[in-house]
This record gives sequence, structure tokens and C-alpha cells, in this order.
Amino acid sequence: MSNTSRFLGFKGKVNRSPFVATPAPVLSDLPTATPHAVRPRKRPSSQVAYIDWERLDGHTLVSGIQDQLLWGEQRKAWAMYKQLSTAELVVLNMKRAGYALDVRDYNNLMLIYHRNDDLRSVVEAFESLSTNSYPLLRSKVSVLPPLRLSMAAPSVTARAPFRRVVPNLRSFHILMSAYASTGRVLETTSTFKELTALHPTAAVDPTAYALLISAYGNSSRRGPQDLESVKSLFETYNNFKKPDRRVLDAAVRGLGFCGDFDAAKRVFEGYESVYGVLEYGLESVDSMMAVLQVFGDCAGGEALYSRFFEGGPVGEYAPFFDMPLGSTVKSLMRLNLSAGNSRRVKDLFENTLKATQLADGEAHEIMVNCYLNDGNIEAAQQLFDFMQVRGYRIGQELLDMMETATESVKFQ
Repeated sequence: MSNTSRFLGFKGKVNRSPFVATPAPVLSDLPTATPHAVRPRKRPSSQVAYIDWERLDGHTLVSGIQDQLLWGEQRKAWAMYKQLSTAELVVLNMKRAGYALDVRDYNNLMLIYHRNDDLRSVVEAFESLSTNSYPLLRSKVSVLPPLRLSMAAPSVTARAPFRRVVPNLRSFHILMSAYASTGRVLETTSTFKELTALHPTAAVDPTAYALLISAYGNSSRRGPQDLESVKSLFETYNNFKKPDRRVLDAAVRGLGFCGDFDAAKRVFEGYESVYGVLEYGLESVDSMMAVLQVFGDCAGGEALYSRFFEGGPVGEYAPFFDMPLGSTVKSLMRLNLSAGNSRRVKDLFENTLKATQLADGEAHEIMVNCYLNDGNIEAAQQLFDFMQVRGYRIGQELLDMMETATESVKFQ
């Protein structure tokens, strides 16, 4: 029997409360995975000092990145690269210098905005691409620093001739992903209709269907109607007889988030036997773990983690994967935090995330909450101060909790 066909036995009581709009877990994962082959995973915030890359030319910057990688300083290399590509400066400077942009440049620009959760700019960039008008680019280019001569095109006085650019399949995928990740069902559906009108073959595109299903799962007001929509989309795609893991992953997450735990579990267990998908992916496990988090099934989460990353409870077989996604570990940390298993939360943070230098702001927030639950205000304050020094984004809820905790200490 292959690894993928083994039955995953979930243990423990599962709270099956259908159609309760519980918050979907926030996703922020390791660098290597891309959900639905569209959105790049968010990298953890750097733990190195800010690099003034504007003083470096392109050659020096690239050389610096290569040097850091050769020295094994992945953090510093990523920090240098991130300073180059955080904003849209590269593409905008190309436009200002007279280079003709093609659809790949627009797609990269949309990806930058999408990765930074700037939905408005994603939509505006797509509109610029589809209408071949550039008010967005002109307004952004106008506020750039003065152009260095070395950045100009060889013949900057002779501007690049106008060439109509048309959105391709990836352009629509990025826009749909931006809408779907914020639960905007109507906009995602409308974009899909526009896509199929321009590219009729996209009517059976697995990425598009995965994103459509994801939109319902990420909606802030999930209910019976959303669950039926997820099931209908999933059934429609299955009728194409083109099994695809991305659609299955989205279905697991969408069914679970919309309240049907049993259906999500059946889909997950039937990847090979029912749908003919021979292997699970990291996103597959992450989707099931996110569903278990929504339903508060800590025992099931531990069984899932052990099954795929530890080779079973006693390591009787080789694990499926060497390392989980960051969001998978954080979901398991939240499950254990809710169950009061502080020791397990700390173990996952120290030995799985922090040991691999992949502990991001969300993981640190979970640990601060863990210390507060244990009454260890001093440790919580130290980690909270660390987050501020490193520049992690801190949510309002955590700020309120820390303020309450520090006030309680003053009156003791």
C-alpha cells in the first residue's frame, strides 16, 4: 500500500457546528510553496538591519546577494532582495525610462501588490493592462526620485512605440487570487466570466476553479448558500474528468470553512482512491490542518502532523515531507494554545519554526499569547519588545492584551 493511500485516522471529539462563520486562519507560509500556482508565499520579516540599497547599483546589489548566499547568510540575502522588490520601483522605472512593458511586467507588478495585500493597486494595474491606459503608472512614476542616467533606455529620447498588451491567463489568475483571498465572491466570479469570454479554454481551468472555491471559503459571512456553491463548483469541475490537486486542496478548505467537516475529511481521504490524484502536497496537508483548526480538533491536528511529518506516532514509516509549511505549524500551535498545551506550543515554536529561521510575526504573536496564558508576563513582554525592535506587524488585539497585562502587574 502506498503512503498516499493510507487512511488517516482522526481522533478526539470534533465540534461539528455547521454553517458557523468561524474566522479563517491567516496564511503566511514558507517561501517554497505557491497556492494554486499564483500567489507567492510571504517570506518572514527579516531579522537583519535595514540595507540602504539605493546607494548600490544593480550590479553591486546582485553581487551582494550572491555573496550573502555563498556565506550562508540567507536572511541577509533575502533582506537585500526584498529591499529591491518590495515596491514597484523596478517596473515603474522601466516605464519611465522608455522601455516598452509587456504582459509579464504587468503581471509582476500585480504580484508585488498582491503579495503586499494591496487589492486596489492590483485592480488598477489590471485595468491599465486590459485598457492599455496608464493613469495608475503615470501617477506613481511622477512621485519617483530623479532618474539616474544609467537607468535610462539606450535611446530614451525616442520613446518606445505603442504596442497593445492583452491580459493573459496568468493576469486573470492573479486578479482572481487577489479577490478570492479577501473573500470577494462576486468580483472573483465576474473576473472568471471575463476570463472565459477572452479565453474560452479557461472554462475547464483548474486554477480558476480552485480560486472560485477559495473565494467562498474566505468569505466573511459563510453560510449554507456558500457551502452549496462550493459543492456545486467542485462537482462541476469533477465532471470534466481532469483531477487536479489544487482543486482538491481548495475543496477541502472551502468545505471545512463553510461548516461541513465530514465532507472536507472525505475529500482529503479520497485524493487517490476517489479522485485519482496520486500524491498529497504540502498545501493539501495545510488545508486539512486549517479545517481542523476551525473545528478545534487538536487531537486530529496532532495525528495529521504526525502522519505526514513524523512517520506516525512511533516513526514506523518514512514521513511524507521533511518540513511543513509555516502556516501548518502555526495552525497546530493555535490548536494546542486553545487546548492549554503550552509545552507543545513552545516546542513547535523553538524546534520547528525558530530552528529553521522561519518564525514570523504571527508565530511570535502566538508565543506571546502562550506566555500570557501561563501568567509569565515578563517573558511575554520580552518577546513583545523583540517584535517591536524587529519591525513585525502587531495586531490591535495583541496590543490590547499586553496593555491589560502590564496594567495588572502595576496593581499587584
